[in-house]
Amino acid sequence: MPAGKGTRIALAAAGLLLLIGAAAVWFFLREGDDHGRPEPSPEDRAEFSAWIVDWQLGAGMEEAQKLTGGTPQGLQLFAVYFDENDGLYFSEDMKKALTRLPELRTEPGAEIGITLVNDIVRSDGSSVQKDPDLINRLVATEQSRGSHIRQIVDTLEQQGLNRVEIDFEKIRQEDWKSVSLFYKELYEALKARGKTLRIVLEPKAPVDSVTLPEGPEYVMMAYNLFGSHSGPGPKADPAFIRKVAGKLKGLPGKPVIALAAGGFDWSASGKVTAVTEKKAEELARTKEASLRRDQDSGSLHFEYTSKDGERHTVWFADHTTLEMWVQTAQEEGITRFSLWRLGELAEETLEYWKEGTDGS
Repeated sequence: MPAGKGTRIALAAAGLLLLIGAAAVWFFLREGDDHGRPEPSPEDRAEFSAWIVDWQLGAGMEEAQKLTGGTPQGLQLFAVYFDENDGLYFSEDMKKALTRLPELRTEPGAEIGITLVNDIVRSDGSSVQKDPDLINRLVATEQSRGSHIRQIVDTLEQQGLNRVEIDFEKIRQEDWKSVSLFYKELYEALKARGKTLRIVLEPKAPVDSVTLPEGPEYVMMAYNLFGSHSGPGPKADPAFIRKVAGKLKGLPGKPVIALAAGGFDWSASGKVTAVTEKKAEELARTKEASLRRDQDSGSLHFEYTSKDGERHTVWFADHTTLEMWVQTAQEEGITRFSLWRLGELAEETLEYWKEGTDGS
C-alpha cells in the first residue's frame, strides 16, 4: 500500500473516532442533564378538563372515553337551564346524559359536574339566553339565594354528582355584590356535604373591583375574541390569552383558563355559524379550499363559495392552535386548562388533550 494513502486512511479513522467520542460525551452530558433536571411539582404540572354539551352528547361521550379511557381530570355536563318559575330545567338530552354517568366513572377521584346557565326555556318551546333579570331574582335576597342553593344541593344529591359549575353571564354591575354572596353561601353549603363549586367568568367580569370568595374554582373564558358578534377572525390570539391570564392572577386559588376548539363560518350576507373542528376540515376538503395558518393566532382559515354562490370565510382552531395557546398561558404562569368542548374533535386534538389528562 502506498505510504500517502495509508496516512490518509489513518487520519480518517482518527477523525471518525474523535467524532464518535464527541457524540458519546454529548449524549452522556445530555442524559446527565435530564436526570439532574427536577420533575415538575404537582402544583406546576398542567391539568386539563373539558365540557360535554347536551346537544352533541353521543360524540362528546365517545371522546371523553378516549381521554385516559374514562374521564379527563374534570368533566362538566353542559347545561342545566331554568324554567319560567326560576326552577332548574333539564332537557331530554341532559336527562339522557345523566343516565350515562356510570360510563364516565372509570377514573378514581374524577370530578364530574353539571353546569348551570342563566338561560330560560319556556313551556311553549321559546327561550331567553343569558337573562340578567333571572340572575337578579335568584340572588337579590338571602331568602332567594337560600332557595336556589337548596335546589342545587338537592339536585346534586339526587344525581350522585360531586360538583356544580355556575355559568352566569351578562351580570349587571349592581348585582355583583349579591352574586358574590351567592357564590360564598353556595360554596359553604357544598363544602359541608363534600362537594365542590366551579364558577365561570366572562373576560369582561369586573374582577378588579368585585371581591370574590375564597374556595370555589374560578374559570375564565379566553375565546370568542371573534365570533357571532364580529367579522371573521380567530377565537383567540396570544395577546388576548395574556390579557385573560393577567386577570386570572388576581383571583383566589388556582384559576383555570378556558380555551375553545372549532370556530365560526361567516357568510358574505352576515350570517355567522359555529363549526366544530371536524366540520371545518370537512368543509375545506369538500370545497377544495386552501387552508392557511395565521402566524399571529396560530388559527387555520380558508374561504369557499356555497352552492348559492355566496362567499364564506371560516376560521378555526386545531391541535397546533391549542398547543400554541396553552404554551402562551403557561408562560404567564397558568397551569390549568378547560376545553370548550368535546364533540367532533380531530384525533390529533384528542391526543393532545389526552396527554394533559394523563398528567404528562
